[in-house]
Amino acid sequence: CFPEFSEISKIKSTIQKKYGFNMIKKDTYSYIPVDEIKVDTTVNNLADFASLHDINYKILKLHNPWLREAYLPNKSRKKYTIKIPKKGYYFFNYINNKDSIN
Repeated sequence: CFPEFSEISKIKSTIQKKYGFNMIKKDTYSYIPVDEIKVDTTVNNLADFASLHDINYKILKLHNPWLREAYLPNKSRKKYTIKIPKKGYYFFNYINNKDSIN
């Protein structure tokens, strides 16, 4: 079903030679450490929820693309896991309203 590692390596090597496509570590996405928050109730306002965790709504959505609305309905009390970046990873400048990475 899935190709073996050696086959994937050959494909990668061919692409690199034929098209000059070379990825180095600095060109790849870095891992962003997160805390996982368990939620089993309705969250009426995700922007307020994000603010409680010292991030903004944009960053909350970046780490949780499955959140489709500005709220999280949960009548059945299902357990959801919401990923929040570790404190200090992002710095939100409230004066200029800009995100930056420390």
